[in-house]
Amino acid sequence: MKGLIKIPDFLDEGEMSAAMYPEIGSTIGAIVVSHNESNQREIYLSAKPSVLHKALVPLKIPASV
Repeated sequence: MKGLIKIPDFLDEGEMSAAMYPEIGSTIGAIVVSHNESNQREIYLSAKPSVLHKALVPLKIPASV
């Protein structure tokens, strides 16, 4: 299955420069935001910091003793 992140889904504001594009084959964090109902082989992803932040589950780390 392939996922698609559109350029506007990388930043909350502003524009991406060519230097900001991830390297081909690199691993990035993203969240599934939708899928194509007519083509079950496509999912849509977002890497916007605001979307990633909302999806994070806070870790409950016990206090040091």
